[in-house]
Amino acid sequence: DEWMTVDEIGWFTAGFYGNGFLPSYRKLTEQFELPARRKIKELSKGMRAKVVLSLAMAHEPELLILDEPTSGLDTLVRRQFLESMVDVAATGRTVFLSSHQIGEVERVADIVAILRQGKLVLVERLDELKDQIQELTITVQDGTSRPPDLPCRVLSERHKDRQWQILVRGATDQHLTALRAQQSVREVEARSPSLEEIFVAYMRTSPEPAAQGASSHE
Repeated sequence: DEWMTVDEIGWFTAGFYGNGFLPSYRKLTEQFELPARRKIKELSKGMRAKVVLSLAMAHEPELLILDEPTSGLDTLVRRQFLESMVDVAATGRTVFLSSHQIGEVERVADIVAILRQGKLVLVERLDELKDQIQELTITVQDGTSRPPDLPCRVLSERHKDRQWQILVRGATDQHLTALRAQQSVREVEARSPSLEEIFVAYMRTSPEPAAQGASSHE
């Protein structure tokens, strides 16, 4: 198909779909600023990715499955591609995106799932997941002691001298207040970690059953 032009490959593919495919495809290629008369083999990798996306979206599928779609694309093209995915999801269609680019997933996903060694360890709405997880920086009075145990799940921890960074799930304001009141604790700071930090913690921690939740588009 590389010998075809951008418009010709749309015309060829339209034979497998209904009459509305070609107008929809041409509209998408115009939005992506693709040269209609340029041969596929003459296009950059980023432009080829846009052609593939236009072909995939032109018949308006209810489910769009993309495996590492931004691999090899430059930063600008990758951003444009992800913005297109947000636009698709906004129409009520589902985009199933598989990627190792965790920062990109965080920008566009409504629901995230984490696979480890072929097993699903987490599936959850991204906003709810991030609301549940905090990184606590705990400074203890004595450099030889560790912080008191927390009544919540510890996903990861590391420390240097008196300072501990602990990623926890399910810590409440009451838990943090009680922690700060401990004599062995000098200071407690909390922040919201990135999805990449959460991903790394889940990849390293003991497995637990995947959370059950309502499905939605990504």
